[in-house]
Amino acid sequence: MSKNILKIKNLSIMFGGIVALDDVNMVTKKGTIHGLIGPNGAGKTTLFNIMTGIYKPTSGNIYLNEKEITGFTPNKIANLGIARTFQNIRLFNSMSVLENVLVGMHNSMNVNIIDIILKTRNFKKEEKLKKERAERLLEYTGLVKYTNNRASSLPYGYQRRLEIARALATSPSLLVIDEPAAGMNQKETSDLKDFLDKINSDGTSILIIEHDVKLIMNLCSFVTVLDFGKIICEGVPEMVKKNKNVIEAYLGA
Repeated sequence: MSKNILKIKNLSIMFGGIVALDDVNMVTKKGTIHGLIGPNGAGKTTLFNIMTGIYKPTSGNIYLNEKEITGFTPNKIANLGIARTFQNIRLFNSMSVLENVLVGMHNSMNVNIIDIILKTRNFKKEEKLKKERAERLLEYTGLVKYTNNRASSLPYGYQRRLEIARALATSPSLLVIDEPAAGMNQKETSDLKDFLDKINSDGTSILIIEHDVKLIMNLCSFVTVLDFGKIICEGVPEMVKKNKNVIEAYLGA
């Protein structure tokens, strides 16, 4: 059995005449926290958008657990085991914390359209099971005391946590997180690190984009660096932060 959860092979994408990603090759190992860093405009979020089906690549292939997922729809990719969060928090602000997590479970509801319309015994049983699981997730993520609060009323750090909880509701094998520490203070960032460590220790592989390089270096076991759509360095954090190309990309030659 392969030790790789994600494999990206010769991936490129162009927007008009602009090459956003150029022949990117990357592997994420099962059970790890893999960091993806680089200056603004390096192509990090574009790579996430291709992986999760928002964009289709110009060329190249993506494999999840050795199954090719290139060009699949976001819905199908989510069902196969990739869940993501976004740079800008995308919660259903007028809904409760519990309802936001329940939304993440809609693809796994074992009901048909007749069950839903008639609210059959099967529908009510499935609804009860999902609610119980959502409540367990809120306990796990430290959000249980906010269960019935509106999502918009949460402190900023907990809104980020709720977005991750909703992603976990899909039972992913790979959690893909885009700049979770953006806008956080030092305490919130420290809590986030502990939270992600816990998720990873409990069996979920993580691929994370983050501009907080200190967080990445303390959190990740492997780091990939993108610049102008190309990988310029990969390796363990200690090696990456000393690499000449990485230093030049962040600080200028």
